[in-house]
Amino acid sequence: MRIKFEKLMKFKKPARVFALALAVCMIALMFPIRVQATGGLEVSIDFPGITALPGDTPSFEVTFTNESESPLNAALSVLSIPDGWGGRFNADNKQINRIHVPAREDDNTAHAIFTLTIPPEAPFGDYLIRLGAHAQGVGRSEVDIEVRLSDEDIGENRLTIQYPEVEGSATTDFAFNATLINNYSTEQAFAFAAEAPQGWTVTFTPAGATSQVPGMILEARRNQGITINVRAPDDVESGSHAIHVGAVTTGGDILVVELTITITDSHEIRLTTPDGRLSFDAQVNVEAAVSLRV
Repeated sequence: MRIKFEKLMKFKKPARVFALALAVCMIALMFPIRVQATGGLEVSIDFPGITALPGDTPSFEVTFTNESESPLNAALSVLSIPDGWGGRFNADNKQINRIHVPAREDDNTAHAIFTLTIPPEAPFGDYLIRLGAHAQGVGRSEVDIEVRLSDEDIGENRLTIQYPEVEGSATTDFAFNATLINNYSTEQAFAFAAEAPQGWTVTFTPAGATSQVPGMILEARRNQGITINVRAPDDVESGSHAIHVGAVTTGGDILVVELTITITDSHEIRLTTPDGRLSFDAQVNVEAAVSLRV
């Protein structure tokens, strides 16, 4: 009995160790831990999942963050992309393949635009694109983009204004940068309209054009930049003035945005005489002095 007990004690401890190790491995498989080295390069995209149509060319702003003590020159790459699709990195209207990211103590971020080209014949479905950035000494960072190709409507039409509140003098020509968005899977016609105080003028001009338009047609899933020009009347008073601008679709959608213009000063010139009279007697070829007050 003693021998059996000793044998049992001899194998009991290793069995416990083995069971504990097995449990740790199972937990690790169930809950994987992601380890990231301190002071690395991070690549991120604010909106990495979109819905698009075949033939679209969506763009994504890519942010590179450097958590190291030294500036980095990162090599950019497309690690995975569906067959027949195209993609490129751009910055300052140029195609790029490397980007400089300042050190952590400085402004440690840099930005680029990744433009995706989807072939018109691409079938509907879900697709994955993987981007990467590699810098010597910190390794590689990756980010995924998920694209769903579908002909379903992805939301409502929208009219957005970059800066809806501005201020200036009475003689300022105010210009607002707007974006008109057709989120439907069909072509949409938009008519522009404005509600402004008496004497104010509001016009709409497509971005890149020189002529104002009363409306426009947008293809499915397309955006169009619009410049909204606003001019105050000569007798405008100082203070804040609200102006409503919008677009109406043939389908009945009404898109309205409020603009706020603050006039910081106003100018008015009055011409009169000391006694207020603006008429007097005169004789031919006889000079007469007239006192005026401005």
